[in-house]
Amino acid sequence: MNWFIFRWQALTEHAEPRQGDMLAHDAAQVLQTLLAHDLHPLRIRKHQRLGTNRWSPQEQIHCLEQLATLLHAGMPLVRSLQMLADDHPQRHWRCLLTQLTARVEQGNTLSEALEEYGDIFPPVYAKTIATAELTGNMALCCQALAHQQKQHYLLKQRLRKAMRYPLIVCITALLVTLMMLIWVLPQFASLYQSFNAPLPWFTRFLLKLSDIIGRTAPVVAPSLLLAGVFIRRHWHRTPSWRQRWQKFLIRIPLLRGLITATHLGQLFHTLNMTQTAGLPLLSGLDNAARSVDHILFRQAMTNIIGELNQGESFSIAVSRQPMLPALCFQLIRVGEESGALDTLLEKLAEHYQQQAQQIGDALAQTTEPLMMAVIGIIVGSLVMAMYLPIFQLGSVLG
Repeated sequence: MNWFIFRWQALTEHAEPRQGDMLAHDAAQVLQTLLAHDLHPLRIRKHQRLGTNRWSPQEQIHCLEQLATLLHAGMPLVRSLQMLADDHPQRHWRCLLTQLTARVEQGNTLSEALEEYGDIFPPVYAKTIATAELTGNMALCCQALAHQQKQHYLLKQRLRKAMRYPLIVCITALLVTLMMLIWVLPQFASLYQSFNAPLPWFTRFLLKLSDIIGRTAPVVAPSLLLAGVFIRRHWHRTPSWRQRWQKFLIRIPLLRGLITATHLGQLFHTLNMTQTAGLPLLSGLDNAARSVDHILFRQAMTNIIGELNQGESFSIAVSRQPMLPALCFQLIRVGEESGALDTLLEKLAEHYQQQAQQIGDALAQTTEPLMMAVIGIIVGSLVMAMYLPIFQLGSVLG
């Protein structure tokens, strides 16, 4: 459900004017909140629609780091949240932080307030903060959560950056190929026809392909665009589409190692953080399952939770999951026997994060020369098709 910023004007019981901004799903929610605060609404106006991309992970991490710093300095929680709200440069974040402050002032815990905004903050935020409220280590838990989320964010950014160049090269090659087929090659064909010379079969084939593309492009291009928009919207609305796509991608040999290392790094980083914060193992596993968006790894965590509830040990439950490599079982068993499970989970998280970075870099380095070779073959074929008839012109002119 989308969030909106509403601007409201109201009167107090003593007829004093008040106005402000509020983050809500609809005007009815704003009206209910104003009435609960003994305000008589005069005007409620929708000011701005907020998409999911407005709540960036980077801003969430930045707010969490600032909150941890203020709590370490001895500031009370309510005062810290209010300072974050007052100093934030973006309006929608000011509204959100102000409303979180109001929830805490009304007697709710911060974890309960975060759960009300579950479509903005990942579930791991509320779970970890709830543990911090029980243990009294709010500052340390906030700092650990910010570190875990920052590591995950930086890894995703690094992988995207590694794959960005091959994608740009691929799109450029496609556009150049279409331009040469639609505009350049037909110009050469008209020149050759003026000499009444038979064209080579390869040139005739590309001319036929160019003619087909030219005739179908006005219909095919808008259809593909509309299909892409529909699929993207359907992708976000139906989990079944995403699950099919995730299962398809992990079957590709080149991507399987990267996907596995990325999600395992995230899972074990979350588990290590929850264990360090004092969260029970079952709650930590549930937290880790909620933190990943890949159906196969989430199902693996769910299976482990089920086996733990039946009395199995953590290491045995891990060994029965095909998505988790043997290294996970070995280190977790050592952690259980030595009583240093949190340390071994940290080692697993670091190992798989480094592995994901190495695989991503290697994949980018392998893809770049491969893409250049493919582009060279395509452009060379087009050039050959355009200039091959020139070698026949000598005999025709003679």
